[in-house]
Amino acid sequence: MEMTSSELEVMRVIWTEEEVKSSDIIEILQQKWSWSPSTIKTLLGRLVDKNLVTSRREGRAYVYQSSVNQKDYHLKMLESNLNQICQRQHQSLLRELIKKLPMTDADSDAWQALLLEKKKETVAAIPCNCIPGQCQCMKGGHSNV
Repeated sequence: MEMTSSELEVMRVIWTEEEVKSSDIIEILQQKWSWSPSTIKTLLGRLVDKNLVTSRREGRAYVYQSSVNQKDYHLKMLESNLNQICQRQHQSLLRELIKKLPMTDADSDAWQALLLEKKKETVAAIPCNCIPGQCQCMKGGHSNV
């Protein structure tokens, strides 16, 4: 279910518009990118081939609709990236990301509530999920727990 960055740009239009004609996708994307209509149609074809998008013909136009939920896709993408990093590093990386995010008072309140709830489920130690030699956890005789 991976997408190239160009395919993701197309998907963002489809997710926003829900059902959208190829001509509208082209018009929207050409505001930012110098892609030709045939390039955009190729990207749409790839998304259809990957079963991320469905298409149907309406007269002379093709209408596209997403087959995947935007939030679900982004969560899977983030989880996939996190799975490639030692899980002992996840918390510090997330803290750094959160520091950089713009946040409203409501966002801050939601984070505080989430952390209070999460406090009920804390563990004594976070185990390393890497094989020996992939991270710093095993250096110097430290165990992976």
